[in-house]
Amino acid sequence: MRGKLPKANINEQRYRVLIDNAPEVVLIFDVESGRFIDANRAAIRLLKFTREELFQLGPSDISPTLYKGAAAADKAQEYILHALNGGNPAFEWVHIDRDGLEIPCEIRLIRFPPYDKSVVRASIIDLTEKKKMEAELAESEERLKLALKATGLGCYDWFPQENRLHWDKGMHDLFGLDPADPIDRNEFFFQCLHPDDKAQAQQNFQTTMDPKNEQLNIASNYRIIRHGRVAHLSSIGVIMRTAQGEVQRIIGTVQDITSIKKNAEALRQAKNYAENLIETANVIVVGLDRGGTINIFNKAAQAITGYSQEELTGKNWFETLVPRDRYPQVWKMFTSLAKKEELPRTFENPILTKTGEERIISWQNSALYDHDEHLGTISFGIDITQRKQIEETLRDREKRFQISTHAAQLGIWDWDIEHNHLLWDETMTKIYELPKRELALVDCTTLIQQIINDLSSQINTTQATIKVDPLPQIKGYETELRMLFQNLISNAIKFRKSDQHPLIQLGVQEEKKQWIFSVKDEGIGIDPIYQDQIFVLFQRLHGREEYEGTGIGLAHCQKIVDLHGGNIWVESEADKGSTFFFSIAKSERALD
Repeated sequence: MRGKLPKANINEQRYRVLIDNAPEVVLIFDVESGRFIDANRAAIRLLKFTREELFQLGPSDISPTLYKGAAAADKAQEYILHALNGGNPAFEWVHIDRDGLEIPCEIRLIRFPPYDKSVVRASIIDLTEKKKMEAELAESEERLKLALKATGLGCYDWFPQENRLHWDKGMHDLFGLDPADPIDRNEFFFQCLHPDDKAQAQQNFQTTMDPKNEQLNIASNYRIIRHGRVAHLSSIGVIMRTAQGEVQRIIGTVQDITSIKKNAEALRQAKNYAENLIETANVIVVGLDRGGTINIFNKAAQAITGYSQEELTGKNWFETLVPRDRYPQVWKMFTSLAKKEELPRTFENPILTKTGEERIISWQNSALYDHDEHLGTISFGIDITQRKQIEETLRDREKRFQISTHAAQLGIWDWDIEHNHLLWDETMTKIYELPKRELALVDCTTLIQQIINDLSSQINTTQATIKVDPLPQIKGYETELRMLFQNLISNAIKFRKSDQHPLIQLGVQEEKKQWIFSVKDEGIGIDPIYQDQIFVLFQRLHGREEYEGTGIGLAHCQKIVDLHGGNIWVESEADKGSTFFFSIAKSERALD
């Protein structure tokens, strides 16, 4: 049963309505019995006890043993005595509900009539939501502090009408001011401003403070002089105005952007340098985006093509400057760059000038990436049209020379001085009335071993490795076959990659009517567009300063293979090595 209430001069029914409908928790405590003698509905909801259960409990039963490091019962007794002596103590406390959960509360105690008894009324407000919000706010403020510290930002809070300005630690660090320094922050700010920025800062201040100005945000960059050094600062803020437009408050942040300014200036200078370098370069420089649209076209490119930069910027390179018959090949090269595929270091293709003339350009291409995203290409080109014309003239002369030599019955010979091997044609044989060469059974394994012995100096110097598959005995001309194998092996050693030791593999495949021999290397390779030229007499793909030689060797290989009723060809790509194949007929009728 509910404890008996002291008699009061109020109606019991009115009393119950007032207590039960009070918004806050109400508990009536009889000090002498140590028990609650009344509780409203809010108390039952908060503590999860029934009214009858509460009447068997006292304050210590719904409080922790310790509160803030002290005995909770002693502290509660202190507040109760204060109330009994006419006080009205208000304090924060923690109650424990029926489930054992702690409930942060705000409690206010007052002595309750009749005053000849020791009765206290407790009004309790649940602070759970408030504490949760305070914790979230504290966490948010801590995150803000950490973020400001990480970004080097300083915060200010200014009340112009009160002339009150608050700086956080970040602001003091930016300005090099001790937080304990009593100096007026407004005055100190204007003292630190760079002399050249003070007039603009004063104008910005007057504009901001003008009530007619409806601006609610402010942003400015300025310089300050700090410890004798100039620092660039950037400030943004929010303006709070009255209904009349007067500024009440400005809250904002300040960031040191000195390093950003320096980096931007360095980037600007680097950009200007690169642009000047591109414009003054003696070679063609062309930049394309990933769709082939021209975005760089320097003066050298303009001079060769006849187009101005304005005419071509924004145009598609392939549709404007590449001949239609070469379009697929050049587009394939461009898309291969986007896929990061391995490409030859140089690439030749014709372009069309404004007048329709074709010019041959030797290109070196580089793909531009942002991480893994292909942005486009930048290409450097040299006009080799005249060089190609000279090469074509030399080829024509070589053909005429061969025809004239044949007509005049002149002999041609080739002497390998180092290995004392002399090769000459049929005309030389006739001139010197030497006996006609005779077919013999040639042991190719023995022949290759003799060649390896002859080339030992070259092999040892380059640390070359030569692997030889089992080779057959064949009918042929031994001296010529020796020259054939020796030329191919020597070339494989000579045209090696600079950072690798040569690895050469000799093999053979037997067919019904012929033997097909192969000499494979891992050297610099040959671009497919040049492979038709290498068997032409005196034709060279490299300068003498790169690789010595006359350009005769492969042409003689062609003649030797012809002598043996076969063919010679190459399979190769630039930078991926080469494999030379040649066939030797089995039938003596096909030889010679």
